[in-house]
Amino acid sequence: MRPIGIVAALLLSLSLAACSDDDPAVQPPSTSSTTAAPSTTATTAATTSSSVVPVPADQAIWPVPGTAARFADPVAAVRSFAKDYLGMTAPVVGAYRAGEPRAGEVEVRRKAGPGPVTVVSVRELKPGAWSVVAAASDNLRLESPDALQTVSSPLRISGRSTAFEAEIGVGIRADGQRAGQFLAETHTMGGANGEMGPFATTLEYGTPRREAGAVLLFVMSAEDGSLQEATVVRVRFG
Repeated sequence: MRPIGIVAALLLSLSLAACSDDDPAVQPPSTSSTTAAPSTTATTAATTSSSVVPVPADQAIWPVPGTAARFADPVAAVRSFAKDYLGMTAPVVGAYRAGEPRAGEVEVRRKAGPGPVTVVSVRELKPGAWSVVAAASDNLRLESPDALQTVSSPLRISGRSTAFEAEIGVGIRADGQRAGQFLAETHTMGGANGEMGPFATTLEYGTPRREAGAVLLFVMSAEDGSLQEATVVRVRFG
């Protein structure tokens, strides 16, 4: 089993994509929970436990902090993350594997059978409320920026990767943005066909109207164009 902290040292130049004014990530944060929960949201509350490990609220990548979405089951949280945040069309979600108290990981594949694995780290940030705090693929290793680092534009992103024909996607996403939405996105080249190689690129983006978001490294399937694997690291905006 991989260590739960596998993602602490991981994560994500041709075209950039700026956010639009009607994107939820560029709207002022709401003081009330108005965002509808995904259809897979589990709403059954669990009993309070004194063993819940306190974690900063802004470490949660999914569901979006401050919304009404809630998952009483870690596997349900990961399934929603894989579909609604990463954009996997029909993810195969493994069993929950416990690590620290009230924390663990779940493996996700794009489809059944052999292939790249994305390991999703989950934590019960509040009693009965499981959240995704990170995700990592061994093929997409982020070296800069670090998890929970405060970042600003232009943002240099570097690491090591391997992918078919060496191409990987690199993006930065604000809270409220879902699959396919980015503050900025590009593609760059790393290693290929199982051989890890370095990559580096710079993203420029407008001023986010959210306090935090995530850096993503990802590979799209050559078979059907869906997301195949990803590394996701939480960052703050400075």
